[in-house]
Amino acid sequence: MKNKFTNLFKRKSKEKVEEDENEEDYAVNNITYKSLKNNRYFLIFDTLNEKELDNLKYINKDSIVELSFDNSYEYFKVAKRLKEIGFRGDIKFYLKNQKEFDKEMNNYFEELKDMNIVIGGYAFLSNKYSFSKYIENNKRIDNFIKPALNLSPFEKYLYAYNIVKRYKEFNESSNPNDSRDIYQILDNDYIVCVGFSNFLGILLDKLGIENEEYSQNVDTGLDNISVNRIVLPDDALVKLEGHERRKINLVDPKYNIDGYFIADPTWDNDLKNDSYVYALMTNSEYVLNYRYNAYQRKDVFEIFCVDNLDEFYKKINIYLDKTENSEEKLIYSMLDEFKKLDNNFYKEVISKFPKVNDIEISMIPTIENNVLSNKDIKEIFFFIGNHIIKKSNNIISGETLKEGITVIYRDVLGFKGKQLEEIINEIMEYNKERYKVCFPKRYVLDKDDNLVSIMSEHSKFDENESKKM
Repeated sequence: MKNKFTNLFKRKSKEKVEEDENEEDYAVNNITYKSLKNNRYFLIFDTLNEKELDNLKYINKDSIVELSFDNSYEYFKVAKRLKEIGFRGDIKFYLKNQKEFDKEMNNYFEELKDMNIVIGGYAFLSNKYSFSKYIENNKRIDNFIKPALNLSPFEKYLYAYNIVKRYKEFNESSNPNDSRDIYQILDNDYIVCVGFSNFLGILLDKLGIENEEYSQNVDTGLDNISVNRIVLPDDALVKLEGHERRKINLVDPKYNIDGYFIADPTWDNDLKNDSYVYALMTNSEYVLNYRYNAYQRKDVFEIFCVDNLDEFYKKINIYLDKTENSEEKLIYSMLDEFKKLDNNFYKEVISKFPKVNDIEISMIPTIENNVLSNKDIKEIFFFIGNHIIKKSNNIISGETLKEGITVIYRDVLGFKGKQLEEIINEIMEYNKERYKVCFPKRYVLDKDDNLVSIMSEHSKFDENESKKM
């Protein structure tokens, strides 16, 4: 009997030694078994397989777990597993795609509401929110868009833009988060350009309109100058300030609209007048409004601001010279733009040129991958360039804007008859005059950088001008 118990003891001791030897193996992502048991903080960012999910049973149950996934379902899968094992610590969701996350979260709220979950990390959210508070705030945002759900895409856009630009006056706070975080600005008196942009972005996400934030420096030194003043090249870039707008991909067959636009609700912020001057700027309007030599910037989106293939290729060369990037890395960067702004076209490029999936991005821009041949590169640039040209500078005329604005005031806001006619005419007249101030006469350098031509004064809100478009 003594020998039997002795042998059992020896066998258990051997198993313990083997377990100790395996404690340095990875259990979850790059976290070892030993770390899971002993540490107080974990960052999990790769999708967990079944074995890794099971291994969460070893985790320190009073620790802090931060989750960051591309696939929103993964947050809930891990949180459910942590609840199953009796986890008592804090769980932090750092969102990468708020739009997809919001579609999923209501399905899991009842199951996970007792967990210590906080949500943050996405561009719209500077602060962190409890799961219940996040749900509550999200429902408030949903309420903003309910009246627009049955409108066409162009009408949905105008409705959302109108809400944002007239929500409150531009006002900075001593705490920057108060004027930028989408859920903070709902309950205070503060909002700045980032807040306007974030607010518009989340409404458009919920309305199914592709958009992307766009941070840049803008020249504010010549704002609201006299309509009659001619601005010379030497006048440009008088006063540069950081600013945030949004890129918009708007497609609406009802209005024959299909293009890329720049939206700036901050510069249309006016509680007394209904302004749409910066609502849907084409690339040409954006460049004109920006007042700079369009060929000298090293912003990838600059390559989207073109009228023809010659201009497209010239901007590619300038970008490559200024950044020392390879053609492959530029293609990768452009596809990243499409992935966020025009996902259907992104998928089309990936399908047509599957080798682009093998491009790797190095921290050193001059390192070549050599995944694509010169022939591949030429074909991809040609394919992308023609798409950009098709989507660029499809100006939305004043007549089209008038038609869309009328739908909002009639079908959503309830104006009728003579009152509707008067308010629409007043809006169009105000925007016609303001457009001439915001986009006045000026000289610009042509595509060869050595000729100067004059831009004619006009207003797309003028009915006579609209008929020419």
